[in-house]
Amino acid sequence: MASSLEEFGTFFRGIGRRLSSVIVNLAIGDRAPLNDAPCLLRITIPMHDAAAHGMGSTSERQILNELDRKLVRALGEQCAAKFVARELTKGQMKFYFYAPASCEPDAVVAEAMGHHPGYKFRLTRTRDPEWSVYFDELYPNRAEFQMLTTHERQAAAAEMGDSLEIPRPICHWTYFPTVESRAQFLKQVQDRGFHIHLLENPEATGHNFRYCAELARKDRADHPYLDDVILWLFVRAEECGGYYDSFEAESVANLTFGLSATE
Repeated sequence: MASSLEEFGTFFRGIGRRLSSVIVNLAIGDRAPLNDAPCLLRITIPMHDAAAHGMGSTSERQILNELDRKLVRALGEQCAAKFVARELTKGQMKFYFYAPASCEPDAVVAEAMGHHPGYKFRLTRTRDPEWSVYFDELYPNRAEFQMLTTHERQAAAAEMGDSLEIPRPICHWTYFPTVESRAQFLKQVQDRGFHIHLLENPEATGHNFRYCAELARKDRADHPYLDDVILWLFVRAEECGGYYDSFEAESVANLTFGLSATE
């Protein structure tokens, strides 16, 4: 897998749909669809420990990352398959490749998965010459691109000397349709160490989410840790009928970076 943020991006997808974590090949989108890769390969691997959010425990993600590397290398070298995305959702890990029509992936995938015999898998192959699954289901929308920008800003802050693992004030904003739904959410977060500020937007006549809960707490701002905090708030807000909107973090390098999930 490429390491450049300009080639691959990682984001959460969880507003108004199932919650998932997606890694997508952004660079290939400028050239897609590729005429020599009209077949979509989808490999689905059930997790052993999906965790409450359905995207895998920390320990299992390490094993799944090993499977990731083996599958991407094997299919790339033996089938000329283009890796376009990986999705963690609902207790499953899904890989997406586009490959030549002559590709015979069954034996290649079986051999790669043989290094982890405890994991079952399902391989499907369908024609998708327009790459509709890539563009319609996997490619990030505007809000998800904002999250990708946040990750880039985190990387930029680190390059400028910000030690992102050092806790600093981080503020999160969540919105709810009623006072009652917001109160239900607050019951779940009140013991998490957040300073809570309640707001209401009386001019929010164009939508139903006028009741805001602003949550502030000192936290680490590095990519894995901050994502876990955001993920937990995403899930809790949706369970209560609301949504997670954005965050803003202070930086020891005097920068500010944040995410807006509704732009």
